[in-house]
Amino acid sequence: MYRKYYGPAAGPMTRYRELLARTWETAPGHFIYGTTSPYVGKCLVQPGREQELLKDLSDAERAAGTDAVCRDRVGRERRYFNAIWHQALADWGRMTSVEATNVKKRDGPIVIDGILQEADWEAAPSTTSFVNSNTGKPATTQTFVRLLYDKDCLYLGVVALEPSPEKMTVQSTKRDEPVWKDDDLEFFIDPEGTAKTYYHVVVNPQGAVYDATCVPGSFDAGWNADCEVACKTLADRWVLEMKIKASSLNAGILDGGIWKLNVARSRRPDGGEGSSWSGDGSSHQPASFRPIVFGNKLPLVQNGGFEEATEVKTLGKWVSGNTPALLPTGWKPHEAQVGTLTVVTDDVHSGKQACKVEKGWITSYFAADTGDRLHIDFWAKGEGIDLMLFQYGRNADGGPQFVGTAGIGKTPLTSEWKRYTLDFPLQKEKVSFVGLTFAAGNVPVLDDVSVTK
Repeated sequence: MYRKYYGPAAGPMTRYRELLARTWETAPGHFIYGTTSPYVGKCLVQPGREQELLKDLSDAERAAGTDAVCRDRVGRERRYFNAIWHQALADWGRMTSVEATNVKKRDGPIVIDGILQEADWEAAPSTTSFVNSNTGKPATTQTFVRLLYDKDCLYLGVVALEPSPEKMTVQSTKRDEPVWKDDDLEFFIDPEGTAKTYYHVVVNPQGAVYDATCVPGSFDAGWNADCEVACKTLADRWVLEMKIKASSLNAGILDGGIWKLNVARSRRPDGGEGSSWSGDGSSHQPASFRPIVFGNKLPLVQNGGFEEATEVKTLGKWVSGNTPALLPTGWKPHEAQVGTLTVVTDDVHSGKQACKVEKGWITSYFAADTGDRLHIDFWAKGEGIDLMLFQYGRNADGGPQFVGTAGIGKTPLTSEWKRYTLDFPLQKEKVSFVGLTFAAGNVPVLDDVSVTK
């Protein structure tokens, strides 16, 4: 079939289609009916995979030569790839830059050797879509991040694609030398997620480490991370593997716990390029650090940080504090208990946005079952708030059926950002989904809302 359809380009097109199939089949996670298109882009989050596929297409175009029919058929494949796969990868990058990243718990031993060959690394989700620090556009040369953990340590496996490894700058060889002047990878870790103090670890391809504690605007290089690092330079990339003990970060690791993390890269060859894992390409900006969640207990509440908001013509009976009106994705203002809803940018706990509610109720709906014990975690400030859980089952036709409201209780707030946590068991019968509702008594500001089972 390939020989008859692609003619002289049959060889590289066979390789291309077989690699595309493997890319789909070996992507971590699951695809089900109704999965939205950005998740297709997740398949390409494998170091160098997009480049391999594009090379096969380029080889096919050269092999087609002057055969007009063959060139048209190969060209159609390239257009399909750009319109579907490449675009989905870009959409995936934008989506994951504001969502929590799951950190897989390791099952077996990890040897820190810079190879990332263990089964746990193979199964760990990979993330990419690094953004150029100057242009705000996708970095020309991409970097891929994988994360693992155990009860004591965070493990980081990073693949930095590099077409010219012989041109890399690698001068520092000792601890706390100016490693940041070399080709490097930089890690910004905020275990508390408060943006008040964070830890900065810089590693070059030689494995030299610079580390410091940071308060926005000042750095203390007298601190040393308790870490183990190994790096490998290959023909088209360099690879970093690092294990860092949570205790040296004055932190502990709990299943379902949330830290904030950013990974940045300085690339020196070919004029250089700075890039980072944050959605805006920044590095020393705690507001742009990304949340990571330990274990498979990803937050049930979507957009708990209110980082995504959509312009709408109206909020119904609600008043919007924004012009034009903004509605945080995944949140629903109550139709009867109305108030004023404002997406704020000048007073946030983390990230770039938070949500201020005056008087009304707002709700986030998610799946849950009778017997689940929900762990609710959020940051807030202001003048007080009530928490409720609307609980629903399904009727005989599969539609929602209300089974009761649980009043979790009044939560007094303060004028400063503070973290609130509580556990709530779902005891009503036949519950299949719930709505976490914040009922504003006066004017609370909410951020970083998370619910795990």
